[in-house]
Amino acid sequence: MNTKTTTIAHPRWLTALSLPLLLAGLSCQGSGSGKVLSEPSPSGDPTTTNSPDAAQPAGPRTLALTRGVAPRGQLTEAVLDARGEVALSLDRFGGVLLWPSIRSGDASASSPLSLPAREPLWMSVGQNGAGRFTVALLDSSNAGQFGLVELGQGGEGPRYTELFTTPPSDPLLEVHVLDGGERILALGVDHSLRLYDREGALLSTIDERGFIPWQLRVTGGVGEAPHIAVVLAQPLRVQMIELDEDQLRAVGEARAVELDRGPNRNDLALSPDGTTVAALRRPKAKTRKWSIELLDLATGARELIAGRTDTLVRPRMHFVTPDKLLLESGSGKGFWVDLDEAVTPPKPSDVDPDSKFAKRLSLSLSHTKIRLPGSAEELWQGTVEDDRGARMHASVVNGVRVTFEHGKEGVLIVEPLDPEQAASAGTHLELGFPPLELHAAALDAKGERVAWASADALHVEPTSGDAGLRSLGHSLGEPLALYFVGDRLLHFGGPDSSRAATLLAVGEGELGEVVAAERLDLDWGVHAVDYQALGPDKGVLVYVDDKPSAPMRAIEVAGDTLSPIRSVEGDARDAWVHLRKLRAEAVTKLVEDAVGELPTQFRGEGIDEWARDSQGRWFLTEHSQRTPLSVLRPDGTIEAEVELPAGQGRSLVLSPDGSRLAVVQFRGDRFERQDLLVSIYTTDGFERLWTRGLFSRSQRRSDELVDVRWSGDGSRVAVLNSGDGEVYDTATGDRLAERETATLRVEEVAD
Repeated sequence: MNTKTTTIAHPRWLTALSLPLLLAGLSCQGSGSGKVLSEPSPSGDPTTTNSPDAAQPAGPRTLALTRGVAPRGQLTEAVLDARGEVALSLDRFGGVLLWPSIRSGDASASSPLSLPAREPLWMSVGQNGAGRFTVALLDSSNAGQFGLVELGQGGEGPRYTELFTTPPSDPLLEVHVLDGGERILALGVDHSLRLYDREGALLSTIDERGFIPWQLRVTGGVGEAPHIAVVLAQPLRVQMIELDEDQLRAVGEARAVELDRGPNRNDLALSPDGTTVAALRRPKAKTRKWSIELLDLATGARELIAGRTDTLVRPRMHFVTPDKLLLESGSGKGFWVDLDEAVTPPKPSDVDPDSKFAKRLSLSLSHTKIRLPGSAEELWQGTVEDDRGARMHASVVNGVRVTFEHGKEGVLIVEPLDPEQAASAGTHLELGFPPLELHAAALDAKGERVAWASADALHVEPTSGDAGLRSLGHSLGEPLALYFVGDRLLHFGGPDSSRAATLLAVGEGELGEVVAAERLDLDWGVHAVDYQALGPDKGVLVYVDDKPSAPMRAIEVAGDTLSPIRSVEGDARDAWVHLRKLRAEAVTKLVEDAVGELPTQFRGEGIDEWARDSQGRWFLTEHSQRTPLSVLRPDGTIEAEVELPAGQGRSLVLSPDGSRLAVVQFRGDRFERQDLLVSIYTTDGFERLWTRGLFSRSQRRSDELVDVRWSGDGSRVAVLNSGDGEVYDTATGDRLAERETATLRVEEVAD
């Protein structure tokens, strides 16, 4: 039997896995030499050492990557490469995606790859030739992970190759992949500034007494050396850094700068040509007024520009060109700030945002207002007049703005910025995965294909290989259940007033073609439904009405035909007793009638969840926070007692061949948000093969968010909950397929 199982939804458990743990699964295809390059000697030549604190060449270790994976919920951060063509994104569950060719407008070229990382503290990416990308990440222990992503060609799929790592004992604050992907700039917690090559060799470092950088600013560098500045603390200063022939060198004076709060990436920016630092300040916490001090790093000259935004939210500041800044106010509007309007303050003290000069300047200057797609602000109680909402990180690099919008989960917004056309409305790209809102799933006899169905569409894909998703819209209505019958698909559902069983073709070129249909006889509605295969292309579907006195009804399927509906009578009803709506005492009586007196643990509060296999064995659980699963033989003796993971509200679903048992549990308040998990057991030795947490975006309890569907041979299982479907190998627990969204869609949208 393949009984529809319903239970309570939960959000997927989120484990803050560090990158080393995730990368432990990489297949070793070689071992590193153990050679470690440390900082250069006084002569300038790198020295060789075996210190564990230096970069560790550890490759090549590779991992196959999955392409076309949608983000898990809202995107919260994105970073761009130096050319503004490639992005790394972070979602609210810590997942990292690499988006190649985001400006192409081509969905296949832009389709993201899921990287083996979880919630990094820092991300950076650089192109390393056609279809190759160098990626630098810092994990939760500030250890560095550096890898090469290749899209693959000639039949090879995309893969990740680990290049080198730095250990937690030598933590890093920042890493920047420079254009070309061959050099990586890093700032250590020890305040040393370092330059690595792609293989982990330390080419240059600045680690001098009195040189204490806390942050970096890196701009430009497309086809040339990047512009670099370090932010020094106590007192706050900015120092230019030159990179020439793989050597780092401090140049010029460290220039003092003042902010109205600690140094951060929003309020202190380096111009694209590396000549100017912009410092954003406000006279008080809640005001529309702002001023920006412009500091020439070469000469020390200072200018001031000021203005007002349309909200109390602290504006986000982006350098777009050397003479243009963009301020985002959080209201969906932006302000172009023309730096040619900046003036030299009469007195040094006039650069203070609370000075009379700065206040007069903010009232006298007017800045062009433009519409900006995607606000990275989450409104606080429905207004942007407060700075307490959640803020997400957006990026502007090389004239391209990448951002997100609350309410558009998983959508990456890519907008080209053109200051010369600031007043005219333009267009932007939205890269997203439309949710499918799946309601039903089915696996074929061997688990080689999976079908997903929503209220208006049908989707079929293989559980292995790269054949891709085939989709077709339909007007059959919401599916209550879905079953493979040979090469056909049986759809059970539809609108309340016209529910039907519909046999559909799913072959190449005929997906969704109606082969046969039978309208259901219903009194109140459908309580439960199940299907039993009786051969390669035949079986019987049985459903039970919500009305207790209504008969159990069946439809037989043979080839391309559906039989008229008939009632299930007499002893034939016993095989489908699991579909009936039974009270607790009725379940107890049902089992007692079959096996005699129940074990003592079931004589109090009775039986919680139950299932019966074709051998007449009963699988029973108690009402308890944590109980064993009891397996009773037909004579009532206990065959096994199996300890389950902690949890309650269990649902027990046997595979059609009886070889496997799925146990669905929840943890948490029965009427609030819960953690949900599924475990797979063998039914001979009752070995627990694996347990998985299930993903759910739902914030509430629902009895209709979990459905367990088996392949006919028990080798695969599909779990559907909260619109998210996953297929697992029941022996190993490997996830073979996942479907929550359609494939990537790229839309050009007016600003």
